[in-house]
Amino acid sequence: YTLAGDFLPAKRAFERSLAIEPTQVAYSNLGLLHYYLGDFADAIAAPITRAAPLIRARRFAMRVKAYITVCNDSRSRSRSVL
Repeated sequence: YTLAGDFLPAKRAFERSLAIEPTQVAYSNLGLLHYYLGDFADAIAAPITRAAPLIRARRFAMRVKAYITVCNDSRSRSRSVL
């Protein structure tokens, strides 16, 4: 599903997979899917402990981008209220 761009079915599949057997790769992929779906808060909160170093680095970069996006969105909303 992920490679085809069907992120929502892929997310559901990884959630089912984690319910059966939690693995580092499944958690990492679920975090990426949250990011791709724009669920930045969930992408930031997804566990990345003990993931492979390359996956950790990529996930960290995506978390930073997600965090910046969330911060910028909240600033934009607060400015529009004024």
